[in-house]
Amino acid sequence: MSARTLWSWASVGILAGCVLPHHDDGFRARLAAGCASKEACAALEGEASRRYAECQRRGARWQDCQDLAEDRSAARRLQTEQEHREEGQRHARVQERHASIAAVSAERTRLDGVAGRLKGTCEDAALVDATIAQVPGDVPQAERDEIVARFREKARKRRDEHLQQIKGRIESAMRRRVNLTEAADPESARAPVQEVQRLVAEAACPNEGRLDLLAELAGRVEAWAAATEKGIQEEKACRATPSCIGGRVAKPLCEAIQRRKDLAADIARERANPAGVVNLTYLNQLGREVQDTDDEIANLKKDYASAAKKPFSESVCPRGS
Repeated sequence: MSARTLWSWASVGILAGCVLPHHDDGFRARLAAGCASKEACAALEGEASRRYAECQRRGARWQDCQDLAEDRSAARRLQTEQEHREEGQRHARVQERHASIAAVSAERTRLDGVAGRLKGTCEDAALVDATIAQVPGDVPQAERDEIVARFREKARKRRDEHLQQIKGRIESAMRRRVNLTEAADPESARAPVQEVQRLVAEAACPNEGRLDLLAELAGRVEAWAAATEKGIQEEKACRATPSCIGGRVAKPLCEAIQRRKDLAADIARERANPAGVVNLTYLNQLGREVQDTDDEIANLKKDYASAAKKPFSESVCPRGS
């Protein structure tokens, strides 16, 4: 081999081995490993392009730069593939987000519909729990927490409204008082008490742990029920005791007798009119009232005798009657 030939190979060796990038410097291994992000792929492609450009700048032959050109092409393919991959992932995330928004909207509508059907009764508790348990797992946790909290708040408000209604009904029932002295049966006074007790039982849901809206009524209801029962027993005892029931009948009888006396006095005054003129119309009116009062007195005396088990005597009337 001539000296010129040796120098030519030495020059190629210097260009390829000393000046140009080496293929055994680990770059191709990095290409084979690929890249996990657009940024990493762009950096890899940039490095491959610089290596190829450097080879060309040094004036190397086309054949000497061919491997570097292939490296650059491979890096660009990696970059393109990663861009497509990330675009697909972005699109998938958008689709997933749209699906999530649709699921949240559907669940919010469903829970609102159930909330609109709640009555505020104890039976609602099981329906509320079952409705929440049906929320799909694909609803994100944050949105799930928000719509569940919103649903529970609506259920709580409906419960409070129901308790307020019960409170009003309890107060209305407590205002309905039975006149024990006029009642055919004193035991009928228990009906309002039983109604209130039923309403209180209806309001007290098991395991709810709250009756705050009705707590203020608790003492009043208990005292009212006790007073009603006491009145019933006293009325029954009075009706079974002649002196008690007789005294009750004696009061209107004494009043009727006093009214009869007042009418008689009015008639006497009119007849003794100093002017000598008697108002016959007025006397006739007084006479009719006396007759009506006599009938009332006669009937009351019979009632008194039946209740007191003895005839009536004006001595039972207060003085002045």
